[in-house]
Amino acid sequence: MILYKYNLLHFFFLQSSLSFIEFSLAMTALTSQTSRTIKGVKIKDTEFAATGQKQRQVAAKVSHSFMTREFSPFWYATNPHIQTIMGTLYRSETMYDNFSDTNKAIKTFKWDKRQRMETVDGDFFDVDWKFSNSGDNEAPLVLVCHGLESSSASPLAKDMSIAFNNIGMDTACLNFRGCSGEINRTERGYHLGFTNDLKQMIDYVNSKWPKRHIYLSGFSLGANVVTKFLADVGDNASQFHVYGAAVNAVPFDMTKTYKNVNSIGVTKTLYADRLLKSLTDRLQDAYDKIEFSFPFKKIRECKTIMDFENLMVAPIFGFKDAMDYYEKCSTIRLLYKISVPQLIVQALDDPFFDGNINPPNNPEWPLRIHYTKYGGHCGFVFHNDREGAKRVSSWMPTELASYLLHVEENLSATSNSELSTI
Repeated sequence: MILYKYNLLHFFFLQSSLSFIEFSLAMTALTSQTSRTIKGVKIKDTEFAATGQKQRQVAAKVSHSFMTREFSPFWYATNPHIQTIMGTLYRSETMYDNFSDTNKAIKTFKWDKRQRMETVDGDFFDVDWKFSNSGDNEAPLVLVCHGLESSSASPLAKDMSIAFNNIGMDTACLNFRGCSGEINRTERGYHLGFTNDLKQMIDYVNSKWPKRHIYLSGFSLGANVVTKFLADVGDNASQFHVYGAAVNAVPFDMTKTYKNVNSIGVTKTLYADRLLKSLTDRLQDAYDKIEFSFPFKKIRECKTIMDFENLMVAPIFGFKDAMDYYEKCSTIRLLYKISVPQLIVQALDDPFFDGNINPPNNPEWPLRIHYTKYGGHCGFVFHNDREGAKRVSSWMPTELASYLLHVEENLSATSNSELSTI
């Protein structure tokens, strides 16, 4: 393992000199997308319901009044693979410097309690809670959705919880089915657009604490789940007492980016193959305990994540195939439906999203996208914090938390339905 990490670091630093050229081109590509038609995807502003127009206007004003901070990594850490891998393996050691000032908060972090949620289809998902110790049992609550094959045990999930607790918000991290360390009861797992469990958790919070302000957060696959949920509920978000969201790394259009993790190349070798092994190993462990609709040998025949999705996602969740799944779960055509303030922090050098459609910001929408030149996939480490502030969380979780605090302070009405009074 030590040799593997050494070889990765050697590879990353050799490639760091390529970053400036590659991502200057990415920035140029982004600035050219200024029309309200995104590469053939017509944005249907006229479909806004008249009853929700005022709510959207206020939400957009609040969202776009947020002052973003720039992510500025040290020169030796601009390569996207350095960001991605170091953010996973050494997050607490590399938040703001090169191993010289380890942040002990992640190392010592422990969730306060685990709660099991029984689902209507006979399965379950586990939720881990961390309280801000504000003394208020109706403090704002952030529901966090993790990425593919991640969990509440990941350093990033803990880092985000620390950031949210630091602004006085409680956190509850949803472990998607099969990701909490215990085998589930049915073959139904989770995917990019599976919002059922998130909705169930929101309903539960509303039933127990009807006055709580709910915020949503997540990264990678979980960021897509959050964005898809908000787009699906549209103007009805107020009925769920969801006040806003802040996420990182949304795969806006999977029909454009799926090749990154399925075709031979650095991204597949470094990341996708390991994710696939985790997926198939977990499925193999569960095979004798759950009734599956395919023979065991099909598991090991999966050579790519797309093969796995054709086996486990498409047929079980009613998609024709993996491409149909990508098409129907991509959010690029749904962003205009979001009615509450949402921030998406999106690195233009994300190796998972090469070729992704990067929608431009629209000041009339509650959605705010903060594009960064660097950051990799859910990395955002080695930040050169010129302000010199001692922070408890890394740059990206701190930015997400700052945005949610901004929304909470500005949407001061007791419910979303009262936004028009602000």
